[in-house]
Amino acid sequence: MAIKESIKLLSPVRIITSDLGRTVQIAEIVGHSEAVKEPLLRELNMGEWTRQRKPELIRHHADKYKNWRVETYTQPKGENWFDFCDRIGATLQGGGK
Repeated sequence: MAIKESIKLLSPVRIITSDLGRTVQIAEIVGHSEAVKEPLLRELNMGEWTRQRKPELIRHHADKYKNWRVETYTQPKGENWFDFCDRIGATLQGGGK
């Protein structure tokens, strides 16, 4: 079954998406152009690791990357996993804007 039909079967009352272009576009593709665009639903802030690929991180920061994966390290200017989960949860519980 196509994703659009699967979502329709769920009969969502409200659709909330990140305000990033790709997520807004997906909401539109699946038939929800009215989705609430919420900046607080953006992905984890990777700080100084932003735009770096996984192989590069492993090659240049192997120990830090391993520690990040087990949630004991947060890269400079980045968001730790627990704060990310709290942000997403609080935003969804509040229903967006």
